[in-house]
Amino acid sequence: MILLVRGTVIVRINRAVPDNVVFVDGCAQGGSSLLQIPNGITAIFQRRTVRKRVTINAEAGQNCPGEQFNNFLDVSPATARMFGLVNRRF
Repeated sequence: MILLVRGTVIVRINRAVPDNVVFVDGCAQGGSSLLQIPNGITAIFQRRTVRKRVTINAEAGQNCPGEQFNNFLDVSPATARMFGLVNRRF
């Protein structure tokens, strides 16, 4: 297994995302590891001991909301629940 993403990634919970898909927006400039993920690849999405096989739909910064320093993952509500992810405003 190759670890492509580690650290802080902004996760958006999106009802339009199918349960077996993770949308990736590589917005961070300067060598984002998210930009190395091939579009359409099947991968293991893991947080601690929870794992799920998903298809990655990757875009190189196509939906960056004024952010050029962060990377974004869009997941379905069911996937978010499975991994204990919640929407939080700072």
